[in-house]
Amino acid sequence: FKESDLERIDDMVVDFENLWNNETNGLTVLEIPEIVKSKIIGYKKEGRNIGTEKKRPVIKPRPYQQEAIDAVKGNN
Repeated sequence: FKESDLERIDDMVVDFENLWNNETNGLTVLEIPEIVKSKIIGYKKEGRNIGTEKKRPVIKPRPYQQEAIDAVKGNN
């Protein structure tokens, strides 16, 4: 990390802690009702994919690469 990155990270940590502790001016953090928490946790237990997993792109060799692979395989 660069020094400037570390400063930005520190600022973000302070901002998050202020949010978490309901200390951000012009913003009020509300407690989530227990029923909502239970429903959210229920999604996790059911193993639903809620968009947190990124799909990996399919990587295939280019035609000339596939030809080279086939040639190597053909020559043992």
